[in-house]
Amino acid sequence: MLIAVDIGNSSITIGVFADNGPLTHKIKTHPLLSSSGYAKVFKDFLKEKGMDKPPHAGVISSVVPGHTGPVSECIRTITGREPVLASFDKANGLRFEVRHPEEVGADRVAAAVAAKELYGVPIAVLDFGTATTVSFIGKGNVYKGGAILPGIGLMSRSLSSGTAKLPEVGFFSVSDIK
Repeated sequence: MLIAVDIGNSSITIGVFADNGPLTHKIKTHPLLSSSGYAKVFKDFLKEKGMDKPPHAGVISSVVPGHTGPVSECIRTITGREPVLASFDKANGLRFEVRHPEEVGADRVAAAVAAKELYGVPIAVLDFGTATTVSFIGKGNVYKGGAILPGIGLMSRSLSSGTAKLPEVGFFSVSDIK
């Protein structure tokens, strides 16, 4: 069983890939927890899902550097192994045609690899989170670049605070509609 952790600016998603499929749990990114605090959250999640055996390995995609160390230590404690940190140099067959590939966020690298594997290339990948990111992967598995824009929440707050008559608009999900 593999445990995957996506550390984003607003939330941390914990995913476990077990025999019965993927299971996920989200927590807020802030406040920062200690490695033992994250270990408690992770172990409680695994227990809640009825998993008696600990994961054998872990992978982390992080865009919040201050959280990477404590979460890595947590995964080392749980699995007994060093987690793999997503980065451009572990991009599973992608070549990068950008000026500074080391500056491409781990989230964008992970999404690009997943899109390439699931759908093939060429492909454009859009990710809507705290930031909206767009990445382009061309023929030959070449990461061509993309853009980072404010996410929907940031745009809404910016419009509201920067204009005289536009109120901040709340958002809802499809599950909120009854």
